[in-house]
Amino acid sequence: MTTIFEESGLHFEFSQEHWWVCKYDDHVAHKNVKIDQHKAVDFVAIYKNSEIFLFEIKSFREHRIENKKRLKNSAEDLTTEIAQKVRDTVAAVIGASRNATQDAEKWDFLAKLLVNPKKMVKIVAWVEEDQNLTEKKQQVELSIRNSKLKQKMKWLSTKTFFCNTNNMLGYEDFMVKRLAI
Repeated sequence: MTTIFEESGLHFEFSQEHWWVCKYDDHVAHKNVKIDQHKAVDFVAIYKNSEIFLFEIKSFREHRIENKKRLKNSAEDLTTEIAQKVRDTVAAVIGASRNATQDAEKWDFLAKLLVNPKKMVKIVAWVEEDQNLTEKKQQVELSIRNSKLKQKMKWLSTKTFFCNTNNMLGYEDFMVKRLAI
């Protein structure tokens, strides 16, 4: 069995054998947070019942000009936005573990993974852009962005990934492809 989500012009597939994935920003656990300006990542996931992943998906394909400010300075604004979404999601997962009426056991398990100092929280910033850079320049830019995000997430003991369909996340039973524009 496969869990499939479409988000920001992308098609995500996660094998249910290894992944439990929640489209968090659509889930009742997120909608129950009644705080102004609360932000949320797109997906919350558990891999092989031992690793927690927080996915934020962005597609700037054919929208680079209107998003120029968010992407300048190696995406300073974008990495701040992602860090804020992670911060708010972590707090909300703890709340969901205490009050969830749907998927209560999963939220409790997620909260236990989050507070376990031996478990690294993995943050995936999946950012699609128009291909106007050489492959080498794109790798350098992704590395700089990843360093910025990692610095902002230091408080949480995380491993961060900046990915796109040209630079995939190397995990078993996980696939992403672009949808036609």
